[in-house]
Amino acid sequence: MTCLEIAKIAEKHGIKMITIHGRTRKQYYSGIAKYDMIKKVKENVSIPVIANGDITSPKKAFEVLEETGADGIMISRGALRKAT
Repeated sequence: MTCLEIAKIAEKHGIKMITIHGRTRKQYYSGIAKYDMIKKVKENVSIPVIANGDITSPKKAFEVLEETGADGIMISRGALRKAT
């Protein structure tokens, strides 16, 4: 099942917002986040989409918002470090 399929099912069942991480479960903490699936979900659902993954600076946050069209961002490990 793809991220997009899960997002559509969630929306159909009344979910009001979804947060998507740009890495797969298989990648875990390795590699870099890819934002193409976040963009694809945003283009295909009407609920707010929040982007997450490798957001470690304000500059990167704005880049991710522009690249994905997401309604917002969520930071996790990036918040544990000094912002650049």
